[in-house]
Amino acid sequence: MTIFNQTIHKFVLGAALLTVGSWLDQAEAKNLSVTITDTQGRPMSGFLAGATREVLRIAANEQGQGITEVKVDQVDNITFNESPDGWSEALKQFQAQDFSGAEVGFTKLARELGNIALVPDEYGALARYYQLECLKRNGKLPQLATALGELRSSPIALGEYYREQLVRLRPWGLAGKGDWDGVLAYVAEQQEEREDAPRPRFKAELPRSEIVELSYLAGLAQLGRGENEAGLENLYRALTLNDGNDLILSGMAINKALAALDAMLKESESDELKREAYSIAVFYRDAIGKGTIDPTYMHLLKAPPKLAEQPAGPEEGNSGEADAESETPQGLEEAAASTAEEAAEEAAEE
Repeated sequence: MTIFNQTIHKFVLGAALLTVGSWLDQAEAKNLSVTITDTQGRPMSGFLAGATREVLRIAANEQGQGITEVKVDQVDNITFNESPDGWSEALKQFQAQDFSGAEVGFTKLARELGNIALVPDEYGALARYYQLECLKRNGKLPQLATALGELRSSPIALGEYYREQLVRLRPWGLAGKGDWDGVLAYVAEQQEEREDAPRPRFKAELPRSEIVELSYLAGLAQLGRGENEAGLENLYRALTLNDGNDLILSGMAINKALAALDAMLKESESDELKREAYSIAVFYRDAIGKGTIDPTYMHLLKAPPKLAEQPAGPEEGNSGEADAESETPQGLEEAAASTAEEAAEEAAEE
């Protein structure tokens, strides 16, 4: 079995085992120019008209005429001599974090290139991968859940790095289906109990960015189950651990927190809850919103009565509202303290 043959079978199997609109109704696209090198080192040029686990369909011209089927086990390497129309623009948008624009481009490309999605780590498979990432980044979790589910019937061939990223999308897909128990079960699988810790800790090998995502998803799931206090704690932890590195995730977390706090205030108007909501709203405006805030939560910027009525000091001349705004939001402060404590313990162990 050639390296290319081993690769395509391994990559397709890995993708198909992931339980994560149908791609069978693919749009027409021009066939891309490729050069295939067989196991004897002989090159063959043509236009890639399709790919399965067993064969590559090579056309004599761009229109797809004169098809020759080349068995995968006879292929050592395949080189694309051109990129699909729209690829560079969509990739630039993705890299610039214009995920709305990139989603449009990669959705179109994924449909057009679905017939070559079984060529490992190439345009057909990568277009679908980037589309899935865009759905996640744009917060379109129900659509992401649907698209992930279709990977089983219409698999794509991706290498180890991209397969790992697809696995990380699985709990996002569960959230898109509202499977809160499933989300929390997935999060629990990434944690381990420790006798010296009050709560389970995430496994040491997990990257910080994944811990941030899992903390956010755990908070989302707990809010979905009505566990508001635990949900807010995890959202605050995601914000603290993220530390502004991923502004999109920070925005998602703080919007969910404000929505939860706003709903809670409709049930209870305690001063403590008002102060927490006010502090988080100020943090949103100053640290994330660059001086602005979603109009939906504008009313949360009204300082709680006790803070507003606090007299200014004789020398400082600061209002109670200004004092409040200078503070770290209480929930975030507690999350930061907890996170710092865990980090200190881990450093001491090393």
